[in-house]
Amino acid sequence: ELKFPECNNDVLEDDIFNIIHHLDHVIELVLDTLNAIQISSLYMIAAKKSKKATAYITSANYIQSAIRILPKDIWQKDYKHALAVYYEAAEIMYLNRDFKAFQNFAESILHNAKRVLDKSKIVELQVQSLTVQNKNEEAIDTGLKFLKLLGVSMSQNPGSLSVLFYYLKIKFSLFNKKVSNLKNIPDNQKPVDIAILRIMLKLGPPVYISKPELYPILIFKMVLHSMRKGNTAMALPFYGGLGLIFCAVFNDIPRGYEFGQLALSLLEQKDKKEFECRTRFMVHCFVSHWKEHLRDVSYSLYESYKIGLGTAELEMSSYSLSMY
Repeated sequence: ELKFPECNNDVLEDDIFNIIHHLDHVIELVLDTLNAIQISSLYMIAAKKSKKATAYITSANYIQSAIRILPKDIWQKDYKHALAVYYEAAEIMYLNRDFKAFQNFAESILHNAKRVLDKSKIVELQVQSLTVQNKNEEAIDTGLKFLKLLGVSMSQNPGSLSVLFYYLKIKFSLFNKKVSNLKNIPDNQKPVDIAILRIMLKLGPPVYISKPELYPILIFKMVLHSMRKGNTAMALPFYGGLGLIFCAVFNDIPRGYEFGQLALSLLEQKDKKEFECRTRFMVHCFVSHWKEHLRDVSYSLYESYKIGLGTAELEMSSYSLSMY
C-alpha cells in the first residue's frame, strides 16, 4: 500500500516534479480508489504548476495522467475531485488549442455536473473557445442559452426600441442621483450573480463582432445587474461601454463621461484590479476624448498598455497600444 505523508502545500508544490518522477515508476501499484485519487491530485498539482510556467504541452501530459489513473466511476466515487480535474483538463487543452480534446472534457462535465452552477465555468470557457475559433454565432448562442438557465433572458435580435427602453430605465434609476453614488453600492453578489457576470463578460467580444445590435443590450443588462447587486471587477469595463453609449448614441456627454470616471475611480479599490487594462482601454478609447485633450488620452492609453503587460491582459494591452 502506498503511504502519503502529511506535508505543507508549499513544500509539496516545490518538490512536485521529483515526486511525480518517482511515482511514474510505481504507478502500477495503485490498486485502490483512494490511492488513485491521491496520486491524481499530485499529477494535477504538477499540471497546474506547468500551466503557470506556460509549459502547456507538459501540463497536458500531467493532466492526462491525472485522469487516466482514475476509476471509470470517479464521478460517483469523488464528485468534487472529478469536477476539478476535468475542468483543469479542459482549460489546459484550450490553452494548447486542442479544441477537440477540450470539447470532449467539456461535454463530460456538462453531462455529469449535478448543479447548474457547477457548469458555469466550463460554459464560460466554451464561449471563449468558440470565440477564438471565430465561431461567434455559436459562442453567442451557447452563452445566451446558459444565461437563460441562470434566469437572464436576452433576445439575439433586439430592436432600437429595446435600446431606448434600457437607456430610459437607467436614466430613471439615476433620477436625482449622481453617477458617482454607484461607487457606494454594497456588494450583495451571490455565486449565481458572479456566474451571470462572467458569462456576460465573455460574450462581449463575439457580440461586438457578430451581433453589434445586441452589444448595447448586453452593456445595459450588466450595468443594471451591478446597480442592483453591487460592483465587481467584471462590471467596470461595462461602465466604460455605457459611457460610450451615452456619449455617442444619445449625445449625453456629461453623463457618459461620468460613467467613465466611475469605472476609473472603482479601480482604486484593491479587489477591482482583475480587469484594469480592459477597463482603462474602454474608458480612454471610447469615452475620455469627449472631454479631454487627445494628448492626455493618448498618454492614458500607453499607460493602459503597460498595465496590461504586467497583468497578462495581452489582448487588451495590444488594443491599447494600437490606439495609442
